[in-house]
Amino acid sequence: MTAKPSESGLASRVERVYLAMLRVLTLVVASICILGALLLALDGGRRLLMSTDVVPEPVAISTEDALGPLVRAAGEEKVGGGASGVEASSAAKAKHAAFMKGAFATYYETYRRFALASNKPEDKLLSPAELASALGYSAEALDAEPAPSEHADDPDAPANLAQDAISEALARTSLLFQTDETFSTRQIEVVRNALADPRLVAKAAKYKAAQKTAQSCSTVYQVRSVWDSNSTACAEWYYRPYGCPVRRSVPVEQCVPAYPEDVESPLETFAKLDESYRLAWSSKTTSAQSAADTKAAEKREVKAGAPAAFVLALQIFGGFLVVMFMFLLIAIERHLRRLASTRPASLVAAE
Repeated sequence: MTAKPSESGLASRVERVYLAMLRVLTLVVASICILGALLLALDGGRRLLMSTDVVPEPVAISTEDALGPLVRAAGEEKVGGGASGVEASSAAKAKHAAFMKGAFATYYETYRRFALASNKPEDKLLSPAELASALGYSAEALDAEPAPSEHADDPDAPANLAQDAISEALARTSLLFQTDETFSTRQIEVVRNALADPRLVAKAAKYKAAQKTAQSCSTVYQVRSVWDSNSTACAEWYYRPYGCPVRRSVPVEQCVPAYPEDVESPLETFAKLDESYRLAWSSKTTSAQSAADTKAAEKREVKAGAPAAFVLALQIFGGFLVVMFMFLLIAIERHLRRLASTRPASLVAAE
């Protein structure tokens, strides 16, 4: 039997190079697949185990934060707040009494020193109860904690909503000042430092030296006798001039001596400083909570992608198995080719 002609040497070498490149490429693709599947699985696990709880950043109010609205030109402002007209519970009254003897006693002493140094002789020094009422620190505020307003940080909110946000902020901080020792200690410290600021000291000195050179006018209603040409309440109403004299409430402008607009009494300064601190704290707290809520929402969105990451990891792992199956076929073919090239001479002769 004649032997089969051997394959071309060049074709054999090209085939071996091609198969070697195919094996290398298959291993590279398989490695990328298994690495990608592993990374996606780890990412899915990270997403699944991720905590979505976010603690707001702690809020710290500086003296400058509290002083800001006082040292800038300001228009009409509503300062403080009185009682709500709702009777406080017995527990709230007891807590309020303890507060008046504790933190507020220190706060009142800060006001008393400032007022005694800056008051005019005719100015009244408020008692602790009067000051607490003027600033809105009431027992009624202890019965319920108001919810934060959605419009506390919205500069474009309507005026009524903005005023509601201010009222809610003052009510919330009234509760905190009476119940949270850390909050009250910090507020007392900031207000005390602010009252010692040269700008407020200058304002107090300006008030003490000021005279009532301006006028404060307002419209009041007074009952006065006026002529009503349509009235028939008198006996001779039908004679000229027709009508009768009647008594009616009419608007009357009243003006009283007042200090210039940029002059404030110590009580006004203290009340505005108190309000400024509380509003600054409320604004920063709302901003910190908003930032925490945004971050928590982002984490929830990331966590929601965990199932998709696992599914993609499984798909890539399936692709890895397919590639490895192809590599196995190539390896089998290579192994069979090697066996064929190393057959014993007796078998080749038999063929």
